[in-house]
Amino acid sequence: SRARSDALVRLEEKAMNAVKGKFDDGSGNFTIVMEPDLEMARQIMHGEDYHRAKSAIMEPISDFLALLDARTASEVQDLRQKGRIHAGLMLSLAAIGLAFTLGASFGLHWRVIIPVRKLVAAAKQVGAGEYDKRVDHASSDELGELASAFNHMTSSIQRDISEREKNETALAEAEERSRLLLESTRDGIFGVDTHGVVTFVNASAAKMLAFSREEILGKPVHSLVHHSRKGGSPYPLEHCPMYQAYTAGAASTVDDEILWRKNGTSFDVEYTSEPIRQDEAIIGAVVVFRDVTERKQAQAQLQKLSSAVQHSPSAVVITNPDGVIEYVNPQFT
Repeated sequence: SRARSDALVRLEEKAMNAVKGKFDDGSGNFTIVMEPDLEMARQIMHGEDYHRAKSAIMEPISDFLALLDARTASEVQDLRQKGRIHAGLMLSLAAIGLAFTLGASFGLHWRVIIPVRKLVAAAKQVGAGEYDKRVDHASSDELGELASAFNHMTSSIQRDISEREKNETALAEAEERSRLLLESTRDGIFGVDTHGVVTFVNASAAKMLAFSREEILGKPVHSLVHHSRKGGSPYPLEHCPMYQAYTAGAASTVDDEILWRKNGTSFDVEYTSEPIRQDEAIIGAVVVFRDVTERKQAQAQLQKLSSAVQHSPSAVVITNPDGVIEYVNPQFT
């Protein structure tokens, strides 16, 4: 390569010196000075010797470039191969990641989503009144604890409801017995609140007062049936024993008053008024009364008979079945 390069340089030097008018003296030195010879210089630069020398010097470069191209192509091929390997590796990793994700999603679906859906469905059923609903979940994780707590809650609710239903049944039975008792008694019974307004009344009371129940319920009892004394004089509310029962808590029994019917007539009554208390607080009163008109009439007749015997001009003696004297009038003596 060095010799080829030197030969090319020597031809180029010879041509350049010919242009300057210097020529080779045969020893390689340009010591001969003459007229410049441009034609000689042109022939040297375009001659076959120059082209052969130039080709000879370019041949190693071409070989180098060929080798470089070959090496570059090899490295490119290697890079492509490595790229394919990397791409395959990345695809494998992506496939593994996808499989892991799908597996995790599948596991999440079975371990979390389905149990949660079961809990939600069970909660809706309990909300609709199906208190015997339970959730089957055997795991010991948080969802298992939640399901266990849910089942415990529904069991408690079911027990509470069952107990409440029993209590309501017992209460209803007691109320029915009380109603039957109120309806079967011949005495009139009504209840009032702390304002004297009738809250309940039995059939006997309504019948004796000649009102329907609807006409009595919700009405102030004093102004409805107890507004006047015998003879028609007003009966002040604050003097009424019934009023004292539901305001002051004073119980009383009265046998010399009257109650007024719907048609404006009255009848003799004997009544008892008792305050109703709840936690020591007065919440109303209950009044039990009976029509004593016939008893009063009988007492009046007896009083008349007794007076007649007492003032009879004839002696009167009354004995028992054994002949023992029980009564004599003043004329006997």
